[in-house]
Amino acid sequence: MKIILFLSLIILVLIAGCTTQQKEIIKVGVLLPLTGDAASYGTNSKNGIEIALQEINQEGNKIELIYEDGKCVGKDSVNAIQKLISVDQVQMV
Repeated sequence: MKIILFLSLIILVLIAGCTTQQKEIIKVGVLLPLTGDAASYGTNSKNGIEIALQEINQEGNKIELIYEDGKCVGKDSVNAIQKLISVDQVQMV
């Protein structure tokens, strides 16, 4: 789980670095197990991502995160990803 959190933070930093000149709002979808058996991992990951996001956005970047709950269940995760892409129209997940 620490690896996933670490990779998520690196991705957010890279996104911020690539978009420092554009300053447009970038919508990023985040799929985590926020409920169910693995909710404690998802909640901890969300908290870490939020801290990184605050630091990145303080530098003038505009990243918006949209969270979806995959519940650590395949069917729910697929539905959540489809919603992020088609309804929320995120630019990346």
